[in-house]
Amino acid sequence: MTLNQAIHEYRKLTVIQALETNSDLLKQQKKELFSKVNELISSQTDLDVQDLFTATLLFSEMALTKTSQSAPLFAYYYGTMAQNDMSIREQNRIIALRYRLFVLFQNLEIFNRFISLAHSVPMFGYTGSLTAKEFFDFLIMSDAYKVWDSDPDSKTLNSIKRQTILIKTMHTKFSWEAIIYEGEKAHKVLFELIGHLLRKD
Repeated sequence: MTLNQAIHEYRKLTVIQALETNSDLLKQQKKELFSKVNELISSQTDLDVQDLFTATLLFSEMALTKTSQSAPLFAYYYGTMAQNDMSIREQNRIIALRYRLFVLFQNLEIFNRFISLAHSVPMFGYTGSLTAKEFFDFLIMSDAYKVWDSDPDSKTLNSIKRQTILIKTMHTKFSWEAIIYEGEKAHKVLFELIGHLLRKD
């Protein structure tokens, strides 16, 4: 099985899930698929896929269910690509961005080291002037602001919004617009670092 085939299989399973057909069987099929994907990504260096949006959904589900240690990095990578791909319809780009936010927020123990490297190591190209704390916070806050009203019923998003409001009190000199601008620069560097890692360059 290739990564593209796994993504295609996941897309079929999400259709079945939407129809609420035999949930026990679906859970087992997803478990088996996630196991195969784990094997694939352990040696995966070619990150090109045909369906960036479904790749984001696949790896986000694996990341948020703690199915794989490396899934959060793949979810972040494909989520970033999907939300920047103008050939993907706007609503799906927003969903991709929201999942990138959720994965980052709920897997900070995995991302912490990479965030620190993205901020401090010149070779990864960060040219901004944020402190390490600002760099870290704005990665979360900028995405939260961009999807703020996208899903009022989401418990995860509402939790992040509450945290964002609290953290904003520590960054009073920055407007929403400035945080988004600086956060996008921070994400660009983190994306390059994670891509470098996943490709095993």
